[in-house]
Amino acid sequence: MSTTIKTHIKYDGNYLSDHTIDLTTLTNSLLGLSSLIQNANEIINRNAKTKVNIQVKAGVEQNCFELCIIFNSNFIEQVNLLFKETSYSIKDILEILGLLSGEGLFPSVLDLIKIFKGKKLSKDIIIEENKDNVIVQGDNNTININKNVYNTYQDPKFRKQGQKFFSPLENEGIENIEITDKKTNNSKIIEAKDCNDYLKYNIDKEEKEEYEPNISVRHLEINKPELVYDSKNWTFILAGKRINVDISNTNIAKETIDRGEIRIGDTYQVELEETEYKTAAGKFNIKYKITKVLKFIRGNRQTDIEKDS
Repeated sequence: MSTTIKTHIKYDGNYLSDHTIDLTTLTNSLLGLSSLIQNANEIINRNAKTKVNIQVKAGVEQNCFELCIIFNSNFIEQVNLLFKETSYSIKDILEILGLLSGEGLFPSVLDLIKIFKGKKLSKDIIIEENKDNVIVQGDNNTININKNVYNTYQDPKFRKQGQKFFSPLENEGIENIEITDKKTNNSKIIEAKDCNDYLKYNIDKEEKEEYEPNISVRHLEINKPELVYDSKNWTFILAGKRINVDISNTNIAKETIDRGEIRIGDTYQVELEETEYKTAAGKFNIKYKITKVLKFIRGNRQTDIEKDS
């Protein structure tokens, strides 16, 4: 048996005065809505996956689109078997998002978007964090955020899907999206100004959590040079491993081009800065940068080179 939950989505603004909306704009928004609900479920119910079906009933006379969101209840039963104490129902997930009105649940994810104008919450505003809540500093008050709301709001993949849902607000003339819980008639209005930072967010430039850099003397063998004078990154061999290295603070590229040759085994003795960082996906990587060239060690076998255009 499926569970049917209804919510009312209204796209409003001068652009919609003739009761029409671009099909591509609407489609991208609804696909984003479907994906963000699925993504939120994976975050909240520990990577569990389900398919979200959305049926659309258009109320063009009022510039609105009524969404009938249908979930498979069998999925929830399977989750309950795995996580009896920690599973969250479809209703719970939609309340966490703010697509339904939740008793005593404030702020929801949509509320956070309005309060913080879509900006990510930085560590310096966090006052206290435990397994259930995160307390952050607001403008003139403290805000107690449910941990599931916080984790969902901060998640990069969720944010990317949220961008699709709110993408109509990037169009001139579409001024807000109103979301109404059909059971309680409670509404939330998200305006374009609330989503500025949310829509500008670039997941590919997600800020990394960096650790203290370590500088040591290392020997780097040239592996894949970019033969242009203003080259910023070259590939070297370090202890048998191929690594990408920032050479922007050196004259390595210029000196190599001016020499007119590269020999197999050409090696630089350098002071190498190694900085470990944690990506948005939770993986650990290392970035490398040469801070000082100490010595150039000529290789044994000569190869011809051509300067890159």
